[in-house]
Amino acid sequence: MIELVEFWKQLDLYSPPYIHPEDKPFIEGQSRIKQTIISSHKAYISHQTFSDEGDSSLHLSLLPVPYQGNLSRADIFLVMLNPGLGTSDYQTEEYNEHADQLRRIIRQDLLNVPYPFLSLNPDYTWSGGFQWWETKLRKILREIAKLYCGGDYAVALQTLSQRLAVIELFPYHSRVFKAGALRSKLPSVKHAKDFVQSLLPRARTGEITIIVSRGMKAVGIDDHELANHDPKLVRGASLSPKTKGGKAILRAFECRRLA
Repeated sequence: MIELVEFWKQLDLYSPPYIHPEDKPFIEGQSRIKQTIISSHKAYISHQTFSDEGDSSLHLSLLPVPYQGNLSRADIFLVMLNPGLGTSDYQTEEYNEHADQLRRIIRQDLLNVPYPFLSLNPDYTWSGGFQWWETKLRKILREIAKLYCGGDYAVALQTLSQRLAVIELFPYHSRVFKAGALRSKLPSVKHAKDFVQSLLPRARTGEITIIVSRGMKAVGIDDHELANHDPKLVRGASLSPKTKGGKAILRAFECRRLA
């Protein structure tokens, strides 16, 4: 049993706004942090936040993304700050099959799910999530394809999807993150931190790899080498084979083969 998953099973994933019941009093008690509730993509493109590059509101009509990947079987864990917001996110969520896949990942109901890291599923190449993550990981994926997948890029996508998990410290969507005041208070953030902390013994033995992209201090890992942390790796930067994180992913493939 993974406590982080049990925590998120308490959220009704079919009735927006999507706020975990334990987070709700903290979010509603922060008057400076705006909440955006939009019913559809059509409504979003006519909403004031659509063109606002400085929009820091929490878009709570979108399903949260506390994590992606198979948390029980993944051996590469990437820690991020929050899931961000793309202009196609509302449209993507209107596609029922994609939304249902995301719900299954949140519940970790992954039987017969070929891409537990949903944003590497090439069936959704049109989605903002795929385009963002595939671009970020493209050079790594090419190396994985060449070295381990007979040059087949599609196989590399599925292989990495089965081995990679991402933990978002702050699970709610926002274009610009300005909810630092909430980050130290939300129960969901605490559960995410606790889960990452629970991984440390396995990382020290080399069983898994942890890569902290952002929020190093927030996670509470003092060992930068253990966390493969690169302060130059901003959110939009690629995880290329030359970055500390990219090298860690390739090293994991070189050293470990999952059954």
